[in-house]
Amino acid sequence: MRLCQIDWNIIVQIITALFTLIVGFIAIWGDRIRSRYSPLRLKIEPQNLKGELTTWYNGPNMGKVYYYHLKVVNKSNWQLAKHCRVLLSGMYKKDSKDSFVYTEFNALHPFEWTPAEDGKEYVDITDSHVFDFGRIYENVNSFKVATRRYPNNFKGILMPNETIRYCLKIDAVGFRQKKDQIFEVTWNGQWSDDEEKMKYNVKIREVKD
Repeated sequence: MRLCQIDWNIIVQIITALFTLIVGFIAIWGDRIRSRYSPLRLKIEPQNLKGELTTWYNGPNMGKVYYYHLKVVNKSNWQLAKHCRVLLSGMYKKDSKDSFVYTEFNALHPFEWTPAEDGKEYVDITDSHVFDFGRIYENVNSFKVATRRYPNNFKGILMPNETIRYCLKIDAVGFRQKKDQIFEVTWNGQWSDDEEKMKYNVKIREVKD
């Protein structure tokens, strides 16, 4: 009785073909499968709300400035958040009757990633990435959100003894945020070189439902 001989060349060719098909399938449909069964989960969280005192330089000029930071956290399993940015979509400003009046911006304003010197509007995020939320310069009576740009008639600059709630939205490939995250800022107009004292002058908190 003669046993059938195994043609290993054919088996290798079959395995190679199957492997090629699987790789092609993953390349084409992998992102869609992951987005359906394991969608991206991104969230903005505090990084440094008490403020970080540093020095700014502009040629021969220099001065003191406080920076306030938030971060985008990627809570997904084994997924890279691609082409990610944070946008300022609107704001609520407290009026004289202690009611918050909403203002929607005509254009979305992207924030600066840290370090701002890199000049990036989009980044890929594996775990988390910090961005500049706002800043206060010494001898300048205003808190300015750290967007890359905004128009001359921008109404989101916070003056002393005012309260503004800023609406932030995450934008990334394959990610759609259900609702904005809102961060409230209040400043009494006082300045201190002591970070522990300054944190009581500027109060930042997330407004949750």
